[in-house]
Amino acid sequence: KREDRIEGYVRKAVAERPESYEAHLLLGNWCAEQKKYDEAEREARAAMQVYPDRAAPYTLLAAAMVWQSKWSELDATLGQAEQADAEDFAPYFRAATECLERKVELPRAERYLRKYLTQEAEPRSPSLGMAHWKLGLVLEQEGRKAEAIAELQAAVKLGGSAAVKADLRRVAH
Repeated sequence: KREDRIEGYVRKAVAERPESYEAHLLLGNWCAEQKKYDEAEREARAAMQVYPDRAAPYTLLAAAMVWQSKWSELDATLGQAEQADAEDFAPYFRAATECLERKVELPRAERYLRKYLTQEAEPRSPSLGMAHWKLGLVLEQEGRKAEAIAELQAAVKLGGSAAVKADLRRVAH
């Protein structure tokens, strides 16, 4: 209820336990929400030092790099993420959705979402239906309406939400 105190709490957690993976991720995600992307990037890297084989810090780092337009570093980070955890492509999904939100690098976003769709989603990662939805939105932005509709239909078949169905109706008409 006291949003104004969150920053102090997460910074204190990192200061008191600099070896805490969770504290670094918490602070990094908070910084990303506040658009402090350089600091989010530092905290993601600190979390990677603690657990270099987990996807979450790479996911945060990918988002920070998109918002800072660090494209070559983003590609390198995603390669490292895949080496660290070849079963979790969440960093690709996050990078793609951040590109979509910014409406930049849409071919890159498409490539990342197609990569994400090559394997089953991890339990706490976005569903394949969500990936088809986002891919449909990317394709729509690229002016590829028929392909966008096909992806949105795939998302609906996988249990798409009301928002997915609304997007399908909007794009199809």
